[in-house]
Amino acid sequence: MAWELADAAILAARDEFSSAVVYTPTAGGGPFSFDAILDRPYEAVIAGGSDVELAARRPVLDVRLADLDDGDTAPLAGDTMTIDGVGTWTVEELEPDGRGGVKLFLTGPA
Repeated sequence: MAWELADAAILAARDEFSSAVVYTPTAGGGPFSFDAILDRPYEAVIAGGSDVELAARRPVLDVRLADLDDGDTAPLAGDTMTIDGVGTWTVEELEPDGRGGVKLFLTGPA
């Protein structure tokens, strides 16, 4: 029951904050569309107390595995996606979240 409640919360957040995605797997079988949440966090690092600051963004797309071709497609590094209003990105690496989803770390837009 707890997983059903967690999935319902994920779906509610996705419905409110998501973007349309067209996903093209490198292994074939696509492209297909779904909605997912793109997070473009900002990170600043100040080195050694100096005035040097490095700013970086590592975009992450949070995806429910069930949304990937009805769960029949496993994401791989090198897959591409076009995110509505943002551009075309490439999956650099991925990390399963242990709750039926995966975080896709992206490079791009191309």
